[in-house]
Amino acid sequence: MHTAGFSHGQLFWRNILVRLGLDGMPELFVLDAQPKPAWRRWVRGGTWWHDELAHLLVSALPFARRTERLRLLRAYFGTPRLGREYKQHVREITAAAQGWSRHEKQRIKMNHLFDQWNAELDRELRNLEQPAAFRARVAGAGPLT
Repeated sequence: MHTAGFSHGQLFWRNILVRLGLDGMPELFVLDAQPKPAWRRWVRGGTWWHDELAHLLVSALPFARRTERLRLLRAYFGTPRLGREYKQHVREITAAAQGWSRHEKQRIKMNHLFDQWNAELDRELRNLEQPAAFRARVAGAGPLT
């Protein structure tokens, strides 16, 4: 994607979907792309992709081990080892990811709250769908006449 010059702008995990297609091959979908204009990508000396890798890294921190994150970077750079020439990139990407850490933790926290609220809404809807007589018996009101 980056080799082709495409900038997503917000390459957090939540904006990446992968599924198996009808042919059994993985399909990649990216959501909420807000690509940086070409001139902004090259202003910083061509390291615009640091931000996108930082977004991936900060999303991965709570869920992926260090070795898994390094494996991703090795695959991204196309090298079996992250030698000296890549370590400065890794430091800059890591520093940028730390800047997003609080933001991403808040998103994860809110996601858990939304899950709880949706579960509560599901319970309430199931209760509304039960016949009134059944709800009355369950509540201990006795049989209806």
